[in-house]
Formats: sequence, C-alpha cells, structure tokens
Amino acid sequence: MFCFECGPVATNCYLVGDEGSRTAFLIDAPHGAFEPVMRVLDEMSWTLTDLLLTHTHWDHTADCARLLRQTGARVVVHEADLYRLTDPMAHTIWPLPFVIDPVLDAVTIGNEITSLSVVSGNSTSEALCFGSCDACAGCTDPFSVEFDPYAGVDDGSCATALIWGCTYSDATNFLPTATKDDGSCQFDAVNPCPADIDGNGVVATPDLLAFLAAFGTDCD
Repeated sequence: MFCFECGPVATNCYLVGDEGSRTAFLIDAPHGAFEPVMRVLDEMSWTLTDLLLTHTHWDHTADCARLLRQTGARVVVHEADLYRLTDPMAHTIWPLPFVIDPVLDAVTIGNEITSLSVVSGNSTSEALCFGSCDACAGCTDPFSVEFDPYAGVDDGSCATALIWGCTYSDATNFLPTATKDDGSCQFDAVNPCPADIDGNGVVATPDLLAFLAAFGTDCD
C-alpha cells in the first residue's frame, strides 16, 4: 500500500495493490495525485481497476476524472454523494485555482455498505468523525484561516479572516494584512549590471574607487 499526501489541504489517498493479480485500487483522488499514482502503477506493473471515493468533497476528487481517462478504472461512490462528482465546480465552497472535471460514469452504492475507510487522524464522511459518534468539531467558515474542511460542527475556533494577497515582505506589492498568499507577488528586476556602483551606466574607475573605499567595512 502506498499513501500520498496531495493538494492544497494535504489530503491523503491510498493506492493498494495485489502482487498476484497485478491489479490495484485507489482510495480518493486529491489534486496532484495523478503523477505519483501513475508513477507507482508503472513501477509496480499494476493496473488500476477501481477508484473508491470515501466522499466527494473537492479535495478528495480533483484528479478523479483525469485518472479515469488514463486508466479506464471504475469509480465507486455512495449514491448520496454523486451530485458533487457530476458537477464538482458548483460545490467547491470557495474559488479554486484549478478546474475539476466532472465524472459522469460511476458505480453508486447505497446504505447496504455501512463503512469503507482508511484514515489517518480525523476524517468525516458527511456524518461522523473517525473514532466517534459525533461530527468532527472545528472551524467551518471557509473564509477563515482556521477553516477545517473536515469539520461538521463549528467549535468557535474561527478567529482570523482569510485575506488574499502577497505575503512576501521583499515583494514590491507586499500586503502586511494578507493571511493567504495568492501568487500575485511582484519583485524588482535583478540589476543587470551590479558592478555599476555609481549608477551611471558604465563600469569604470569611479566604481572601483567606490568599492575600494568601502572595502573592509563591517556591515554588521
């Protein structure tokens, strides 16, 4: 079994293979899972036959369609969760920096299967928190830094507003109030002529003299 941690909220997925039949099934398909899964399938000479979805939150299904197109595997999902699989971009809670393709051909199961889970830590499947009879508690506000995508009950921990912007202090458009980097940071171009100390466009004796004048200076 191989475990991969993928995507912007570090979602786990599990590739389980059988050495005898050279087949494998995958549990969940988060964004970024395609490359490591395909690499291991190739290295192990396995054929992916099934993709089992614990639920259809976007962070568990983003690479599902891509994997199905590449492998021809069968996707299995609970019938109550099918709606997010067929129209994923309508149920992402907040805008994503990537597009999730729909999956229109899936095998659905009903309540005759009571559980199927491989988890690490707390996880939810639309109802209960792992190891508990209650929903997971946490911040349920997607516009809060403390947002927990697995939380089913808000516990009052949402405290910091999610503000998108440039979080790199060396950038020209650094936003001190930003709590989430949006990839917009801009930086001054690197000086194409760093030896031109006096900035007159020519590297000449005055630049050397300026350097020698400062040579040995303690910059601390």
